[in-house]
This record gives sequence, structure tokens and C-alpha cells, in this order.
Amino acid sequence: MNPQRTEPRLLKDAPIRVFGMDSQGRPVNVPAKTVDVSQHGARVSGVQSWDYPGEIIGVRYGTEKARYRIVWVGTMGTPLAGQIGLHCIETGKYIWDVLPSVPAAVPKPAAVPPSRKLGPQFSSLPPVPTPTSVPSPTYFDDPRRREARFSISGGANIREAGKNIPQWTTLQDLSSGGCYVETVAPLPPFSRVEITLHVGETKIEAQGTVTVKHPLVGMGIQFTEISPMNRERLRQIITRIEHAKAAASGLGY
Repeated sequence: MNPQRTEPRLLKDAPIRVFGMDSQGRPVNVPAKTVDVSQHGARVSGVQSWDYPGEIIGVRYGTEKARYRIVWVGTMGTPLAGQIGLHCIETGKYIWDVLPSVPAAVPKPAAVPPSRKLGPQFSSLPPVPTPTSVPSPTYFDDPRRREARFSISGGANIREAGKNIPQWTTLQDLSSGGCYVETVAPLPPFSRVEITLHVGETKIEAQGTVTVKHPLVGMGIQFTEISPMNRERLRQIITRIEHAKAAASGLGY
């Protein structure tokens, strides 16, 4: 197999860990190495757990980690055996400590000269509209979601509705409409949950529904019920994050 390369790659030989579910549905948490990395993906060697692409797995490099989709698997008996190609599914997430070069902008094609004769039936053709950019993937892989999400440090205590077995998870992303938490035991999609977020000294309680599950990695939760007091606490946290990001970029408020 010779995967198509669509963006610049940078050679990088670094130890990582990959975790998730293998092609037979068994949990995997094994060491591996990068071969090269790009702005949105990586090529990894020393992996024998997947027979076909499509699975979503977690990758940890040092203290950084992110979720990736396997987009190709090296064929046995070829130089790519034991290698997989990965594409990051977390918008804007980059876990490597080196940056690949950014490709040069491709010049736009020249416009059709006005002297071109199109015939009387085409003399009044309207201008061809400029294609709009493809929207970035939205939160929890749900195209209806439009809230901005923010990386955040914190914890979340989650209990499935009707059960008394809570689990403590790590809060990774937060928006006004939901969150993503890291856990090795994510609940199935559509599970109803009661969630308590802990961000610094602030505690937020809400009810929600699991929208996506990544085995051994985490799950996305959409808030379905939240009191006005907890909604205000959530708004204050997001406002503080926005102010901090603006200050760091020099934009101010």
C-alpha cells in the first residue's frame, strides 16, 4: 500500500502509546513509534492490532494525547507492514513538539479573458460563484452543533441515570452545550447521565445524554437539563477562557 500524502510530513522517530479497541474488539494499550508527522496526522510503526482502517484510537506522546482515526493499514509482506496512518479527529489539536512546514498557497487560475466568444446564447452568463470553504468538523462529530469548544483542565463525576455507580473522568473539552471527558469505560451513545463538572473551585451540575463513544478513550456528552444558576457558572467559565485566549493572542477585550 502506498498512501497518498496530502500535506507536508516531517520525519520523527519518537516513542508513543496507542490505545483503543483492536479489529476483534479487544482492548489495546501498547507502545509504538512515529515514523513521520504532519499538521493533521501521523504515520506509526510497530502496530499489529488493526487489520483495516476506520477505528478511532487514542495516541499519547509524553503528556499530550489526542484521538485519531486509522485511515490506512500497511499490508502484510510489504515494507509498510506493521504501520498505520492516522488522521486527528480533534479540530485544532496538535500533540507533537515539532511543526511541519506549511505548504505554499496554490495560485488561483486566471480568469477567462473577456475577448472569449461564447455565442449569443451565452453572452449574459452570470459569474461563476467562488466555492465556499468546507466547514471544519464540529463538536462530537454532530454537524448540527455550532458552539465553540475549549480545551480545559478539570474533572467530571458522571453517573448513569437510574444507577448508583459514578465514575470519575477527566474533562478535556467544554462548550456551552456539552463536554468531552476522557475515560477507559465510556457509556453507550444515548445513555442518560447526571454529571458534575469540577473546574478549579467551580462546580457545575447538569443532566445530559452521551452523543459519542470512543472505546478506552472517552465520550461526548450533550447537556439536556441545567439550572439557571449552573448555566451562569458555565457561562462565566467560558467567558474566562475566551478572555485568557484573547489576552494570549494580544487581541484584548
